Amino acid sequence: MHQIIGISIALFIAPLLVPSWKYLIGFGVAFNSICFGFYFYHQHLIASDPTLGGPGDALGILFVILFCLSFSAGITAKLIYLVIRSYINKKRTLEITNA
Repeated sequence: MHQIIGISIALFIAPLLVPSWKYLIGFGVAFNSICFGFYFYHQHLIASDPTLGGPGDALGILFVILFCLSFSAGITAKLIYLVIRSYINKKRTLEITNA
């Protein structure tokens, strides 16, 4: 369980370290596409062969969704930070120009 929490925290922090929002969005789309692709492929396998399903599979899928959510939360936090920083810089530039 500690590994799962550690991975979730790392996936939340990883987007905060990305320098540009362009890379951030591309990285986020790629990661979440892979996670959700895995999720839907797994659901397709269970639908085609019911013997594959079980509590372990459900727990694995829950972890994949948790990873996607923590990564998405990190991306959202970084985007909010970039928007606020841009607004502050723009406001500071206007104050310098008007002074």
